[in-house]
Amino acid sequence: TMTDPLNEDTDGDGVKDGDEDNNHDGAVDAGETDPNDGCDFDYTEITVATSADWQAEDCDNDGVLNGEEVQTGDYDSDDDGIIDILDTDDDGDGILTIDEDYLDGVEDGSPTNDDIDGDGIPNYLDLDSDGDGILDSDEYDANNDGTPWDDLDNNNIPDVWDNINTAEISIPDGFSPNGDGINDTFVISGLELNFPNNHLSIYNRWGNEVLSVDGYSNDWDGEAHGVRMILQEGEKLPTQSYVYVLNLGDGQEPLTGWIRIEY
Repeated sequence: TMTDPLNEDTDGDGVKDGDEDNNHDGAVDAGETDPNDGCDFDYTEITVATSADWQAEDCDNDGVLNGEEVQTGDYDSDDDGIIDILDTDDDGDGILTIDEDYLDGVEDGSPTNDDIDGDGIPNYLDLDSDGDGILDSDEYDANNDGTPWDDLDNNNIPDVWDNINTAEISIPDGFSPNGDGINDTFVISGLELNFPNNHLSIYNRWGNEVLSVDGYSNDWDGEAHGVRMILQEGEKLPTQSYVYVLNLGDGQEPLTGWIRIEY
């Protein structure tokens, strides 16, 4: 395809036609880019201003226009070797840029105006969109079940964008401390990392406290500890359901629920 002889940059990508078609034969040879394709170029060869039409295009269909992606001043935000204009995941957090278009539950088709934590970095370039200290890549599918957009506290806000502390932990409804190496302790995911000043109490169905521990570290194996009761210290509790009261130590109301022990 012939280029425009009256325009030194036919496709408006900022790279002169002669720098894209080095031998001027009208074909895209090895090592060359297409002077008629604004989405095929080497950004290191940009020497002229990009055109308004090119800036209004969206080469990777990620909801961020070409002109907005070059305004960041970094052609490759995540240093993955793919320039942002062609990268569908600009910050490399495993979440597509187009899917980071979210503010107060509203998607308006543009990820550029969405900044959940108000830090001046839009979600699509922010590795910790909600500013909770946990990377988006770790919250997107925290339980590794292959289904993304985890919502551990079931408040209809994905954990990636939810800085409410209870979204950072996951409390199981049972465990089996039978010594087989599988699910032998009561593990509350995210507790040690996010709430080291927690306090955990466990009560049996009659209201007797069977466990009391400050700074619980996911190591309870069903034995009675730290309380005065009819069971001996370290004695295994019987199979049944128990009530947990978990104080996160951050001023929130304690979390309560049922946990069942099965051997």
